[in-house]
Amino acid sequence: MRELRNWTYTLLRRSESFFKTDMVYLTKGGFWLTLGYIVSGLTGLALSVGFANLVPKEVFGHYKFILSLVGFIGAFSLIGMGTAVTQAVSRGFEGALKDGIKTSFKWGAVPASISIIGSVYYLINGNVPLAISLLVAGLLSPVIAAVALYGSFISGKQDFKTGTIYSSLRSVITVLFMLAVMLFFRNEILIVAAYFLSIALMVLFLYWRTLKKYKPNENKDPDTISYSKHLSAMNVVGTMAEYLDKILIFHFFGAAQLAIYSFAIAIPTQFRGFNKVLSALIFPKLSNTPIHVLQKSIPGKAFLMLCLAMVGVIAYFFVSPYIYEIFFPQYLESIIYSQVYALTFLVIPAMFFNQALLAHMRKRELYITKVSMPIIKIVMLIILLPVLGIWGAIISLLTTQMLQFALMAIQFRRI
Repeated sequence: MRELRNWTYTLLRRSESFFKTDMVYLTKGGFWLTLGYIVSGLTGLALSVGFANLVPKEVFGHYKFILSLVGFIGAFSLIGMGTAVTQAVSRGFEGALKDGIKTSFKWGAVPASISIIGSVYYLINGNVPLAISLLVAGLLSPVIAAVALYGSFISGKQDFKTGTIYSSLRSVITVLFMLAVMLFFRNEILIVAAYFLSIALMVLFLYWRTLKKYKPNENKDPDTISYSKHLSAMNVVGTMAEYLDKILIFHFFGAAQLAIYSFAIAIPTQFRGFNKVLSALIFPKLSNTPIHVLQKSIPGKAFLMLCLAMVGVIAYFFVSPYIYEIFFPQYLESIIYSQVYALTFLVIPAMFFNQALLAHMRKRELYITKVSMPIIKIVMLIILLPVLGIWGAIISLLTTQMLQFALMAIQFRRI
């Protein structure tokens, strides 16, 4: 066993000259993060199969609309706090966790108030299911967003094993709870409540476990809260744009069309979720590597990732029809949309440039990219979606993501 371990270690070290990366660190951390990604993918698949086979399209569309509306309203909270906490903790400022939670709670009053107003609006207009769903989701989501910063703390500590165990436990419990509700009730209000309530209970429990395990020090970086506000400000438009497509589809075409669109982008989005694995893995390293060194190493890594992404697009084009026929036979009309949307795999390498800019707090470059691109996306959605329907949303997403990739690469190169 020791000989195998030594041989593997030697092989990884030798491969570093080709990949220009600390392969030992990548393998150790990557194993746990990849395991977490697999668990997340399997639980996501189980939930999708449940929605596709246990509830009508209208119920699923209602659920997705509430999640999108809450996400849209959440743009007015401190959405950048997670990145700021990870960046601070990776440099030893563990007091950022409690500070971040306190500040996030205060700012959470804004989206909670908007949700209450929206709930009253739907109630006055006679839509009781949407009114109750939005009220429950709107009150619980700020609590979840604040307490879930324990995950950012763990990422900053580079404890990928614990982070994977915690996130996997949270995913499994949430999905089991929701599947039970769908199996016995199939009611949109109860499904929404099950989702937010189960996550709220899990993050509270895992936050308590995090404090007990790590006993964070009280060291604080005075720039952390300020940086989180900058990150939040530059991501307001982007967060709104992220959910606007689903809100507009629900508004113009109804819950059933939103369900079809959601299933169309679900699998490519899940595959692109591997971005989060790599981002969590490399972010602490990037924070402690000089920017001029990154400018030499990152372009090569991005090119390798682009080649892999191209292979992924081709493979998904041929495999996707079988996936839908087996798991989602009620959503076969989503296949063609999904195949085209899979072209977004090609923007995965943008993650390297984005994480480098975040790690080194390049506020000017981040503002330019994260404000201009979402504005273009919103304009395209407003123009194309009412006319072209789902195709309008797909075209808007593809175009803006490609442009954002190019702009990030240019910004990074010009530092």
